[in-house]
Amino acid sequence: MLLAPYDGSAPPSRVMLAPLLLALALGLLAFVAVELVARWWLWRAGYYVWPRHFRRVLQVDRDTMPQLEAQVAFEVNGDGERGPEVGDAEGMLRILAVGGSTVEAALTDQATCWSTAVAELLNAPDARAALGVARVHVGNVGRSGLTLGSLREVLERTGPRYGRLGEIWVIAGPGDVVRWLERGAPADGAPEPPPVDEVFAQHPELGVGLRLRDLALVECARRAVLSTIRPVRRHAGAGRWIAEARAMRRAATRFRDEVPDAARFLDDVEEQAHALFRVAARCALRTRLVLQPRFRKARYTPEEDALFWGGGIGNPYRGERVTEYYTTRVLMELIDEVDRRLVAVAARHGVAVIDAGTALRPDAGSFYDHFHLTPDGGAQLARLLRDAILDAPTPVTSGPPDR
Repeated sequence: MLLAPYDGSAPPSRVMLAPLLLALALGLLAFVAVELVARWWLWRAGYYVWPRHFRRVLQVDRDTMPQLEAQVAFEVNGDGERGPEVGDAEGMLRILAVGGSTVEAALTDQATCWSTAVAELLNAPDARAALGVARVHVGNVGRSGLTLGSLREVLERTGPRYGRLGEIWVIAGPGDVVRWLERGAPADGAPEPPPVDEVFAQHPELGVGLRLRDLALVECARRAVLSTIRPVRRHAGAGRWIAEARAMRRAATRFRDEVPDAARFLDDVEEQAHALFRVAARCALRTRLVLQPRFRKARYTPEEDALFWGGGIGNPYRGERVTEYYTTRVLMELIDEVDRRLVAVAARHGVAVIDAGTALRPDAGSFYDHFHLTPDGGAQLARLLRDAILDAPTPVTSGPPDR
């Protein structure tokens, strides 16, 4: 076979490689451009405590918690709140409940969650007439482990999206106390605030890199699936870890019954409360501080004491082995001190206080540990809140968001 003489031009392989490299370069630029647009969109979308339109169903381990329902639904609306969609804002009193795990009520069904129960009570015809509103919406943005500083961040990040709320309800305290005790109650004050991922399930603060979790395009696709398909995540054996945590507490090698030096910690609580109530005043016409309900009595039966798992030095719910605990007496006295500081700060900011601390029936029918409510406990809290709101109603309804 005769070969044509070489004419000095580029070999065929190089001729084909040039457009391929150009295509790759253009594809990379297009990917970067789309990724930047997606990041801009996420930043505009903002922060949400719960993923918008998220749905979950838990099958509760009834051997561990027979007081709870066997199946627990958890549904989030388009504003990232646990609760129904808001709908028409005309004549509506819009309430936002913020706090930690007591507010979240993760192991209580959507239909019997305390925030659903109080919304139903306030939407009764006589209650609406007393409030002078067409309807009441209660949005729940509680999330386990949130501290006072975290709640301030929640309101700072989400408040502008709401416009002017009618009311904000704050239930706080245990998150700060438990996190402090988990660190061994250091005398230098409160722990660092939790990272953004522990406060907001949806947020724009993504990493930079080629990992899937760092890509805005992947996050946008995930949100699109939640908003359109609305898949239901199902989990079996929910709450089983609590049985292990309770067993860990029963096997503890030491219980500390002395109250640690909490001066710096309490000063930090007071400072964070001032900041929280200042932000709340910008977000709502009225703020109400609801003191943390607690399972408190002079003497517990062995069966009641066996329900408790908190107060340890360490994180049993994150798989850590905990061998030392503070007693229930110490835990309750610290919550009392936090409540005193919160009430004093609330008075300076004109924040109404609802004393739910010892208002609920102190038994295993109301609580399944120190602070978390059963459906019956949630119903008791809902009635208490209904009565307090009707005794001192907010005179002006909330308006639509300012956009």
